[in-house]
Amino acid sequence: MVTRVQCSFNTTKLPNVSKEVSFHGRPGNEMYNIWNKEVVQDIGGGCAILNVKSDINFPDFLSYEKCKNRHNFICVKHLRITLPCGTIDNDYVQLPRLGNCYKVHHSAAPWRLAFRSCLMEDAHLTTNFLHISTELDLQPTVSYYVGIHRVPGNNAYRFLNGTEVGDNFFLMYGDPGETSCVVLNNERFLQGYPCGAEFPFICQKKTADKTDVPRE
Repeated sequence: MVTRVQCSFNTTKLPNVSKEVSFHGRPGNEMYNIWNKEVVQDIGGGCAILNVKSDINFPDFLSYEKCKNRHNFICVKHLRITLPCGTIDNDYVQLPRLGNCYKVHHSAAPWRLAFRSCLMEDAHLTTNFLHISTELDLQPTVSYYVGIHRVPGNNAYRFLNGTEVGDNFFLMYGDPGETSCVVLNNERFLQGYPCGAEFPFICQKKTADKTDVPRE
């Protein structure tokens, strides 16, 4: 038995029907179909229907009829959900105590690649270190890149916004005169390393009061 269900379509009177009809955004010429341009031209354009076969050995297929014909139909509605971190990336965790969302990247990378990876996620390397080791699931023997670095010829370590770190944090200096990037080491102190060294890293982004994300 064949059950016919009306699917998404574009009406057309053009000969090349399979390129004009779409099924949930997929061109009709990529779907198995039994229509031909002569039939469509005879009915003066029409609508596609999905024929659902009860026989598993025969695939469902698309055919073409006049749009005034009556069939069952299926509606699709998008579910809208609210995400506190403004992303569908479930690896970002909201930490109210720290006031932001954080994601731990466990794959090691050079500092510059870590910086870019966070940027691509609309985030930045973390600059918040208070309580971070207890709030996040950090491996006890692993160091993590954070958002502090130093350029050649300048001994001052700076946050990503250009502010000097100063004496607010105990920072173990890296190689003098070289570009250095900072990790939160396994003792949870800040320590300078050559920026080409590979470490896991932590991204940070602002919380979103309300973010609606369409999801099927």
